[in-house]
Amino acid sequence: LLFAILRSTLLLLSCYSELSFLNSIHDTISPTLAHWTALSSFTAAGNFHASPALLPSSTVMILGRLSASNQLRGCDGYAIVWGLVAVLAVGWPFCAVLFVCTGLWALWKAATAAAAASCLERNDCNSSSSSTAVQCRLVVNVLIRTAFHAIVIQTLVMTIDYYYYGKIVSPIWNIFVYNATAGGDELYGVEPLSYYVKNLLLNFNVVGLLGMGSLPILLGRKLLARSCSFPRIAAALFRGDDDDDRNSSASDSLKILVLIPMYIWMAIVFPRPHKEERFLFPIYPTLCFGASVALEEIMTLSMKVLTLVRPKLKVPSPNKVRL
Repeated sequence: LLFAILRSTLLLLSCYSELSFLNSIHDTISPTLAHWTALSSFTAAGNFHASPALLPSSTVMILGRLSASNQLRGCDGYAIVWGLVAVLAVGWPFCAVLFVCTGLWALWKAATAAAAASCLERNDCNSSSSSTAVQCRLVVNVLIRTAFHAIVIQTLVMTIDYYYYGKIVSPIWNIFVYNATAGGDELYGVEPLSYYVKNLLLNFNVVGLLGMGSLPILLGRKLLARSCSFPRIAAALFRGDDDDDRNSSASDSLKILVLIPMYIWMAIVFPRPHKEERFLFPIYPTLCFGASVALEEIMTLSMKVLTLVRPKLKVPSPNKVRL
């Protein structure tokens, strides 16, 4: 009974984090992308057994969703806190690479906001000295706040561990020492790279393929829009009007921000000799999101090609397609 209650609680937390993630996509990027992400997630077998699992990777998946949700809404402080909880409280410090972009994005926003504020106050954007001082102050504030939250979380974790173990222990240090000196995870078997490919195809099918190709597709479209040798074709296929371009650029930045951690994680996990399905749990939500991004890009390009080939044909915008 206790085990069932525990798994049910984890499942409810996972559902809450997923709804929060989908709502953030709906409100900050596009409703269509949120709908496609929901469909990709609800039909993926991998999500169903990852959500209630009592594993560090499943907890990281839940906390990663909450972090991404807050980051999309501009709440960088909360996004960093959820990342710190995942790294320090779960006992799986390797997941820190998933939140590197979160921290860098928060620092970049602090620096650019300081520069903009300095320009508005002085009406002189060429005054670099005051702008630099404000930038440094805001960046330092972000770093100090992050360090304070990290100390609080780590202190709480070590206090609980001390209560139960009767001595001061650090799971983060222990797992690093084990992997560095005790033979590491290779003791439990090794698998070829095809193991993860087959696993993703089994659990996600075409969603896995689209998800892994999402960032190259997105960046390829942006590159072609700028460097195409035929300006008229580029304008027709890859660009909209000025307002659309500005909105698209802002949403593309958010898409790239969410997608990059998935590729960092795959670059680290895939080459490791020891492979387990649970190591992929943290990127399952991003994989579904990436598949939706790729599908949206393909649909947009297809509809624009149809419009060029048959100008009189009324082709609906992909942004107006609802599930």
